[in-house]
Order: sequence, then C-alpha cells, then structure tokens
Amino acid sequence: MNNKFKFLKNIAIGILIAIILLIIMSFFNKGRLVFKIPDISSVAKVEVFYPELSKEKITLITYKDISRSLQMLNFLNHDFKTKDATNETPLITVCYTLKNETQMVVSANLETLWYKDKAYNLKDRGAFVKMAEGLFFYDMAEQKERSIF
Repeated sequence: MNNKFKFLKNIAIGILIAIILLIIMSFFNKGRLVFKIPDISSVAKVEVFYPELSKEKITLITYKDISRSLQMLNFLNHDFKTKDATNETPLITVCYTLKNETQMVVSANLETLWYKDKAYNLKDRGAFVKMAEGLFFYDMAEQKERSIF
C-alpha cells in the first residue's frame, strides 16, 4: 500500500511540474498583456485616433464596435521587459472611457506598445495596427494603399 501511495505521489508531482513548465513556456512564447482588459459592460465609449489616415478621432459607442475594440487588445502581448522608445512615435491611440469616468489610453506602432508612460516590445508585430486599420479605417487605408501604387 505504501509503495502505491509513493508511486501516485510521484506521478502527481511530475504532472504538476509539467503543467507549471508549460505555463511558463507559454508566457515566454506568447507574451503577456500589460493590463486587464475591461469588461464590455464597464465601457462607455472608445475613441480611436490614427493621424496618418484621419485627422479626426473616431468615436465608438455601439456594443458591436466597443466589443471589437476590446478584442483587439488581445493582440497587445509583449515581451517581459520595457524598452526605451524615445525616438519612436505611436501610429494609433485608443482611449477607452469607462462608465466610472476613468480612462485607459493605449498607443501602439508596428513594434511598440505604450501604456501608462511605459513602452513595451510587441510580440505580434503590427497586428494591433493592422486590425485597427481593417476594422475602423478600412476605406482610408485602402485609399492610402492605392495612392502608393
């Protein structure tokens, strides 16, 4: 009986160690979010500013648009260290105004994320900006693309 208990205990410890290693590896492979994504019910409006494509902010107030803008935040996984981005500027800025009147401002370019005055290396380079272009600035991005060719 004692040998069976030790055997089961060793298997359980081995499985626990394997799970912990998999979690650690997924953080290094995928990256992590800088912030907690707000719940859609707590967001009053979202303002998206992309000066390269439009001089005006786009204000999102419908459930569908706010939901899409929140889902975009999942592409803001970053490395585990901050970076010096003094020579870089963001391409897009998204301001989430919550119902309690606080704001969460996120800015990004193709390689860098800015949040609360800190810059981070993005894991999925360009994904956030390309998603915002496709979802909220499609016509303007398409016109810009056509003018290049």
